[in-house]
Amino acid sequence: MMRKVFSYIAIVFLFFACDTEVNYRAPFTEKPILYCAINADSSTQFVMLKKSFYDNNSVGNNYIQDAKIQFITERESVELADTIINNNGSEVELYYTKNFKPRLGENVKIKAELNDGKIITSSIVIPGLTKFYIDQIGLIIPPVVDPQYMYVSWTLRNQNENLSFLPRLTIHYKVTKNNSEEELTYEVPSEYITSENKKTPIYPLASRVQYITYWQKTINTAFLEISKGDPDKSNYTIQYIELEVYIMEDNLAGYSASIESFNRGYSVKIYEPLLSNINGGLGVFGAYIKRGKRIPFDEDYITSFGYKFEK
Repeated sequence: MMRKVFSYIAIVFLFFACDTEVNYRAPFTEKPILYCAINADSSTQFVMLKKSFYDNNSVGNNYIQDAKIQFITERESVELADTIINNNGSEVELYYTKNFKPRLGENVKIKAELNDGKIITSSIVIPGLTKFYIDQIGLIIPPVVDPQYMYVSWTLRNQNENLSFLPRLTIHYKVTKNNSEEELTYEVPSEYITSENKKTPIYPLASRVQYITYWQKTINTAFLEISKGDPDKSNYTIQYIELEVYIMEDNLAGYSASIESFNRGYSVKIYEPLLSNINGGLGVFGAYIKRGKRIPFDEDYITSFGYKFEK
């Protein structure tokens, strides 16, 4: 979430340095770094373009301006604008377009011509399918088939190859306080790890399997967490529970799994040796689509926490 994906992009590039007198590192070569994850459900797309810097102590803006960036398919060529957006008071520089919605299964090329004459490119195939559906037999929270866990599987028809899936189970709820109402979400982890009396949520990773299992005790903990520290549970109204599945092509799926943080917006890290499918530079060019389904819940289960539910 799943939070709002594509709300902003903030990329941190790390290159390791050695402080000893002997320099074991190869001579530094500045490289352009491009990051783009196409949302094939939308016509608005973003691209981040930066240059690599020497070490972690580097400061300053390494954003590459005045590049010509295009999405190219057999049908069209769309150029992105160089702009600045405001995200929670911080300015973020990026390239964007509101006029590119690729077709499912379509080949897409990205081409960036830098103002120093360098050209970087990459090509991908947009995830393709004709139908997506979630098996709903016995699907309810809490589960009735086996009260210990909830098993969810999904099926795709006419899918293209090398797809991966990133599931997210999210509680959508409202909090009413001081005559004001706020809508919030809480993402249910696959498990919690407790260390020194602190719970750390662990979320599912992208994989090729077409199912996910959530232990009911973990779901119970998630419901308790949304009102943690607030004695008045009647302030909370559960609106709905939704399972979303991010269907990703290989490059984005591999990158997502490697950083374990695709669902954290664009606060991500790129390590040079880790993964790159950019010709002439570094970075990741990928694509995804999202499909989802609301999961029914037992009303008595919701009220057992002291919460209300939206009818």
